[in-house]
Order: sequence, then C-alpha cells, then structure tokens
Amino acid sequence: MDNPQDTPKRRKDQRPTLTFKGDEFGPEFRALINKAAERAGMNQAQFVAETLRREAQRIIKGTPENTPESNPTLPAIPTERLDAQDRRISELADQIRRLVELQTERQKATLWARIRAAFGAQKSGDVVAATPAV
Repeated sequence: MDNPQDTPKRRKDQRPTLTFKGDEFGPEFRALINKAAERAGMNQAQFVAETLRREAQRIIKGTPENTPESNPTLPAIPTERLDAQDRRISELADQIRRLVELQTERQKATLWARIRAAFGAQKSGDVVAATPAV
C-alpha cells in the first residue's frame, strides 16, 4: 500500500504554465492585458501567448520594431505598368469630358427648342421679334 507521503501531489490541470514575477506586472499591467485581450477576442492566456510569440519571432528575425509583421511592405509596381495605367486613366477622363460636353450641348439645344416653341418659331433659322407690351 502506498504511503500518502511517498506519492507526489498531482495537479488536476495538466496544461503547461509560466509564472512571471516582477514589479512590472502590477494591477495596471493586468488591467491592460485584460482590456487588450478582450478587444482582440481572446482570453488572457491566448493574448499573452500570441503577443509574446510574435514579439519573440520579430526579435529573433531582426525585424525593426516599427515594421509590424501584420503590415508587410507593398510590392514595387513596374513603372511601365504605372505609365500604362496613367495613359488609360487620361483616355477615360477625356471620354467623360466629351460625353459631358455633348450632354450639355443637347440640354442647351432642348432648352432653345422649348423657348422657340413657346414664342411660336418653327425653325431654328426663324427670328422671333419681340413685340412691346401695350
């Protein structure tokens, strides 16, 4: 029969744990971790583990602190492609400008046609003389 003194105590929870002690881990720090974990949609353990893993990898890789891994730099676009896009944009802008001019001309023509019709002119060449009011 085993003597209770010979059997070591076993924890019920078998997950690995880390314990950090220091003045840096005060109540303000704990509140900060709680709030950040909540906003990230994680529990405290998930948030701390993910943050420490990401920062440890950044330090080991030598990635500068102001270049987060989550925001990689944009790839360079060849200048020929940019020039072609600029040309195409200019062409489209010219087409839009011409369409607006045509639409404006048609609106003006329609306005003048309505004015002429209101004063009884039949053709665009007819001149309508204004008669003074008596």
